[in-house]
Amino acid sequence: MNNTFYFPHDYDAANDDKVLQMRSEKGLVGYALFWLCLETMAKNENGYIMTTLLGGLSIGYGTTKEELKVFIDYCVGIGLFCLDQNGFFSPRMMEHKNFRKTLSINGKQGADKRWKNSPPISPPIDTPNAKERKGKERKGYILSLALT
Repeated sequence: MNNTFYFPHDYDAANDDKVLQMRSEKGLVGYALFWLCLETMAKNENGYIMTTLLGGLSIGYGTTKEELKVFIDYCVGIGLFCLDQNGFFSPRMMEHKNFRKTLSINGKQGADKRWKNSPPISPPIDTPNAKERKGKERKGYILSLALT
């Protein structure tokens, strides 16, 4: 089973000021790299792209490690991405991941509370199987017994 999740994609993301600035410098290839990076951040539990993984990611992205590093550094420079000791990240993606985490925690707490307060589940009622019946009753036979 494919565990695919989604993150919000603003329908007008291409016209965001920072994205327009990046697109004017890097073109549609940059726009594609931007979304590839966001998808990678979304897949990673912590929301980061570790700097040590740029070589492997660049192969999957169809670019060189150097080009990817230059691109990400450019995105950091204009504020699309940030960099700290854990690697590169998108502040917007982090907001989304934190929101999803909060929903998950609250859902688990709600389920725990609900199931702690509910009565135990009783076993299902055993209903006879229709195929195990001894045979059909004949109304005519019953009537003839009653008449005798």
